[in-house]
Amino acid sequence: MKIVTTLLLSLFASSVLFAQSGKTVRVQTRANSTVENWTPYEAHTVDNLKGFKKKKEPALSVFGGYKTDRQEATGFFRTEKINGRWWIIDPEGYLFHHRAVVAFGPGTSKKQQLAFQEKFGTRAQWVKAETEMLRSYGFNGAGAWSAVEDIRTSQTPLVYTLIVNLWETTSMSM
Repeated sequence: MKIVTTLLLSLFASSVLFAQSGKTVRVQTRANSTVENWTPYEAHTVDNLKGFKKKKEPALSVFGGYKTDRQEATGFFRTEKINGRWWIIDPEGYLFHHRAVVAFGPGTSKKQQLAFQEKFGTRAQWVKAETEMLRSYGFNGAGAWSAVEDIRTSQTPLVYTLIVNLWETTSMSM
């Protein structure tokens, strides 16, 4: 699987920079949006760190878990402490690190809908093409605020997370 090494820098959501692999860039940030002073510093991508050696990505399970150490397959995601470290275990029993994009979904504005129609035509085509694109960049899932119903229709769905609001009135007893 092709892995694109990128670095996303953000300090209290006041400054964001997306740096390409192999680049050293000057960035500025501030403590928060109410602070006027910006502080400059150099940012480096991971592959430029001294001594960094990129390892080959291990084979992945259908869910995106690492096929390096298999635990009990339960058919469900769960957490388990292994050698003093907590892991997410995928349904097949493989160690799982959720690498997801939040708000994975087609846009809703008129311009976005026109572009969507021109590029994909259908929601099924959109989810297929965009799922393949995300996987090609090393992602294995979709985060909150994603188009879950579309993801579920895919023949090879991404792992996704749901928003759970425990304070909302539901049929569940507390």
